[in-house]
Amino acid sequence: LPKIDLYGHPRVHNGRIDLGAIESQEDIVFCGDITENTVWSADTIKIDCDIYIQNGKTLTIEAGTVVEFLDYFGIDVQGRLIVNGTAQKKVTFLRSDTTDFYIQNSFDGGWAGIQFNSLSSQNDTSVIKHAIIKFCKSTYFGSAMYVYNSNKVVVKNTIFTNNISSYGGGAIYIESSNPVFVNNLFYNNSAGIYGGAMYLKDATPVLHNNTFANNLAASGGGIYMYWSSPSIRNCIF
Repeated sequence: LPKIDLYGHPRVHNGRIDLGAIESQEDIVFCGDITENTVWSADTIKIDCDIYIQNGKTLTIEAGTVVEFLDYFGIDVQGRLIVNGTAQKKVTFLRSDTTDFYIQNSFDGGWAGIQFNSLSSQNDTSVIKHAIIKFCKSTYFGSAMYVYNSNKVVVKNTIFTNNISSYGGGAIYIESSNPVFVNNLFYNNSAGIYGGAMYLKDATPVLHNNTFANNLAASGGGIYMYWSSPSIRNCIF
């Protein structure tokens, strides 16, 4: 078995053969529920429907994987999501065809983001680190990440860019939750009315060492807060 594929990528990492190695594998297309603990370790995983992570189950995405959404699909986390990117090999989430992405009030050119909605406290913490999340769209709130009544969510060293919400929270919407966001970069996100990068409602998130740049909204280009008390330290706006 060659140590690298034709692109020069390692054939084996993290103790697994790279499923995306071009000598022996066709494109990997996934559609459906995560019904058992699952690891994605590949060059590219193409997503052809909404992904639902069942309560009590974990989806782990290893460093260097590209998660490419073929249409307006998203990830609904009811269990646990682990994104194990590194500084050198980030995990990238994006839409395959971004034609008409910048047309407002439509789903064209975007994907539906990651949703944490009323997670069971029995699940361990979801952790996203060293990822790039881009080209998400929502006609309402929180295109890239929607966090409602869910506390065990940590996001670190991740880039949120070119995400759009028609109403509020261009990238992130947090309600009745206290997730942790540390060392992230939010730039070129936009919302039609509130919170170009982030909208907080009745929320107490930890926001430390994050950078907000060139985000756009009618009110609150970086963050819009409603009845919220976040811990904000060492952030750049």
